[in-house]
Amino acid sequence: MFLLKYEIYRKEEVRLSTSGKNRKRTITRIEMQCPKLFEKKPVDEKLQRIIKFFKKSNITSGKRYSTSRKKAISFKKIAVQPRRVGMTIIVAILLLCIIFSTNSKNLLAYFTDIKFLNNFFSINAEYIVTFDSNTGTGTMPAQTVSYNVATPLDNNVYTKEGYFFAGWNTSPDGSGTPYAQGAPITNIGDITLYAQWAPLQTEALVTFLHNDGTGNVESRTVSINEQVGTLPVLTRTDYEFLGWYTEETGGTKISENEIITQDVTYYGRWNRLHYDNAEGFVFDGSYFFDTDIRLFNDINIGKNFEISFELSDIAANQKNQATILNSMQEVSPYPGFVFRVQSNGTQIEFNAPKISNKAGLSITTTNKVTIKRINDVFSIQINDGNFQELGKYNYDKTFDETVVLGASPDVNPIRYFKGTLTNINIDLWEPDFYTVKYEANGGTGTMPDQEIRIDENKSLSANAFTREDWAFTGWNTEPDGNGTAYSDKEAVTNIAQAGENVTLYAQWTQDVNYSVRFNSNGGTGTMPNQNFEYAIYQNLSSNVFEKTNSIFMGWNTKADGSGTDYLDGQSVKNLTQTNGGVVDLYAIWTTKSYFAAEYVFDGTNYVDTNVYLFEPATINRDFEISFEITTMDPGQNRQATFMNAMDETGAPYPGVVYRLSTDGKNQQIGVNADSNPDHKAEINYGLNNVKINIKREDGVIYLKLDDGDYEKILDMSTLNTTFHVPVTFGSSLTGSGNPQRFFKGKLSNLSVEIF
Repeated sequence: MFLLKYEIYRKEEVRLSTSGKNRKRTITRIEMQCPKLFEKKPVDEKLQRIIKFFKKSNITSGKRYSTSRKKAISFKKIAVQPRRVGMTIIVAILLLCIIFSTNSKNLLAYFTDIKFLNNFFSINAEYIVTFDSNTGTGTMPAQTVSYNVATPLDNNVYTKEGYFFAGWNTSPDGSGTPYAQGAPITNIGDITLYAQWAPLQTEALVTFLHNDGTGNVESRTVSINEQVGTLPVLTRTDYEFLGWYTEETGGTKISENEIITQDVTYYGRWNRLHYDNAEGFVFDGSYFFDTDIRLFNDINIGKNFEISFELSDIAANQKNQATILNSMQEVSPYPGFVFRVQSNGTQIEFNAPKISNKAGLSITTTNKVTIKRINDVFSIQINDGNFQELGKYNYDKTFDETVVLGASPDVNPIRYFKGTLTNINIDLWEPDFYTVKYEANGGTGTMPDQEIRIDENKSLSANAFTREDWAFTGWNTEPDGNGTAYSDKEAVTNIAQAGENVTLYAQWTQDVNYSVRFNSNGGTGTMPNQNFEYAIYQNLSSNVFEKTNSIFMGWNTKADGSGTDYLDGQSVKNLTQTNGGVVDLYAIWTTKSYFAAEYVFDGTNYVDTNVYLFEPATINRDFEISFEITTMDPGQNRQATFMNAMDETGAPYPGVVYRLSTDGKNQQIGVNADSNPDHKAEINYGLNNVKINIKREDGVIYLKLDDGDYEKILDMSTLNTTFHVPVTFGSSLTGSGNPQRFFKGKLSNLSVEIF
């Protein structure tokens, strides 16, 4: 008979009721090991009966089975429905252990965690994957895997000098079943996997394909992880060499620093710059010719070009807009240009990237046509006449369409031309440049060099140098000012030869007198201009303008307050560097008071009172704000705001706000003076208050609700940071000035006043 070693350990006791009997017996959690059999002998009659019983059992993974009408058996890995419970179950499990222990693949070497509890038990089945380095070095622990669970193999940690890891195999020589790094496995049983090794490549073959160029393009051998080295330089008639790329089309351009990791092929790439054909073409309205020249791709967009051809034998029965020459993208806004036949002769049309920026010219008599672009300026010559400028177009939209003769190549060619073109010539060339260099000449700062194309009219860079108490007066080709003078940002043409540099030196002076002109900006009164000398501080004249219901806040260089601010009587100097210049300063006003009998808020609108409480001119003034909550709709926004005069640009959010609390269960006043926690207040008052009065006296904020007394909220006298936020009703404002946290309802007797 079979010899079996097993151990049964009694653990925590659980009562088990056997089905159909009144007696109870205690079987507990059992851990059982089933090692391989030591010897095999004929099975006796009793064991045969057990096998016969076991064969009638239904073994299925991952299901639940009932052993009685009220109980169910749940199994983690293997579920068995026996006809009896109790010791019969244990015998069946032992038999299962025997069967798997004698299996040739050792599918199940042992069971663990067998649980008996109220007519159910479960069995966890596991198998072992052992990893062999197979002449490599290092150690890897075996991997324990549960049956019926897809599990990735552990990552390899073995190494072998001169080799790289190529996966696992069930056979050392790789003739068995292969497994990739991290491959998922399921129920493969106890197994040994052998590391597979492939020799590392120490050198790689680099191949260069010239694509019709000439030059030394021999392949080379490069050590792995080394740079490719000096790249071949090729030539090709009518083309410029763009370099070497990883793909024949697309791909990435490489440099001599490219690191080689494997055998690789690089492709030479070309850009056509010239096409000529004296004999030309006779177009019959059924074909076209592609010159392979791209005028407006990202490589050629900045180049100058000239196109010329002669027209003859233009057929009378042309298609509508029959195209003689096309270099236009047939997608809105149709950038580029086209030369085509119209009902009254021929026409050229240029489109810049914006479709509204276009130019057209109709030509009734045509023989020879020359079209050119020099420094972005397009012009056309008909026969032997003068060049006519069509406009200057900076094509910031590039496209790859080629110059096509005889048709417009949309998705399919359209608008075929009937006629003869001869003496066709197309040339592209890089424009010539000169360089302008800028010197501070006693000042401080830096300015980059400026490249300007030959024949281009372009403005000099704006001066960025400074010199304490010295005024910039312009540029000169000599430091002492005895050379050629240029004004700041002056438009120049050809102030140096192609390829040459010209240096411009900043010119400085202290002999500058200017005046300040004061503007009432909606106010009344007069103020005389104030004279200044450069480099000398002087207080601005005190304001004498007045404006009804307004408070003077200061001066600004822009009437709308968007320029530079100056306080009343502020000490200033160097407001301009222009001798005899006039600086305009505009009075800036804030409304002194605001009143509205009532206002209905629908959750999308608000009131801007144009009253500013915390400007430099008002921050130390007393004020009073009052309003009545007539109605308040249900479903208010979070922290719906009745009144706001708080700056939400960033912490500490200075100012005053009256709103609903976050949970909407209270009215709440919030006051912040500065970042000190003791200089903040946030107090709730319930929802039934109707009359709200908020005032500031001597820097202290007070609140009165309905007919009660004023309550001190916070001393704001520490607030010394001004901000530009108006008093609003019905919402607060974000840091960027947009309304938020809208109130829904009606407010009455809305009032704000600064004293």
